Amino acid sequence: MSLGGSVANDRPEGPSSSYLTRKQLYALIVGASIFLLLFALWYVIMKGQSDKALCRRNLKDAFTAMGLYLSQNDDRYPPVAHQLPNGAPLLLDGKAFTWATLIQGGMSARRSLVCPSSHEDERARNVFFEDSNATLLTAYGMYMAWSSYEQGKIDAPSRAVLLSETSNHGARDTYNPIPFTDPWDGAIPQDGFAIGWDQGVIEPGEDAQWVTRLAFPGTAGRKFEAEGKGRHDGGLFVLFADGHLGMIRPPEAKIERGTYGLSGYWATR
Repeated sequence: MSLGGSVANDRPEGPSSSYLTRKQLYALIVGASIFLLLFALWYVIMKGQSDKALCRRNLKDAFTAMGLYLSQNDDRYPPVAHQLPNGAPLLLDGKAFTWATLIQGGMSARRSLVCPSSHEDERARNVFFEDSNATLLTAYGMYMAWSSYEQGKIDAPSRAVLLSETSNHGARDTYNPIPFTDPWDGAIPQDGFAIGWDQGVIEPGEDAQWVTRLAFPGTAGRKFEAEGKGRHDGGLFVLFADGHLGMIRPPEAKIERGTYGLSGYWATR
């Protein structure tokens, strides 16, 4: 029996349908993918900028702590490490007693000697002065020329690198041709706290050409290319002896020589 009305069709029909067509679904997927890609790119950029800002603050705080050490030690920098006669660090329970150990107490509790962009294997293990059971990690190294050096005798403090970002024991294929060794166990696994030279341990050799252990990945074969990567966009941070910060690219690991020895960033006087 007919009720005189029409029966509604529940199948999608025409452009007003509430069902997604294949073309619409494809467009939605593409749009979502683009959004996620842009979001990921934005996150990487923002994290990189945040890491750079924190790294700068870490180094600035390290300079303040270094100044406190200088004021208490006749204007002399701390030793890069407590060393064996061959220049290698003395290890205590697998950790080196270093400049970082000596200045850490003067740093803010909100700062550290680890760049947030550093990888775990790039960080050197140091003795923590306030707790022998703890470990002080560092991703920065002190230039060995200034070990126990009198600050006022640096010829050009605005050009002389004091600290920079380093990598421990050749991690991430970084340039470390002369790792520290001891007479008993061979290679010492902690060395990222020190910026050295590719010839000479306690002082640079006559044929030294590059400084070592800077956190430039891919330089193990002495390939310091202008387009090479650093820990940050723009290269690595360096803290100069006068307290200002700069950035260097891989080619600036090259040693310059003047009338009285090494000069420029890697001067020795």
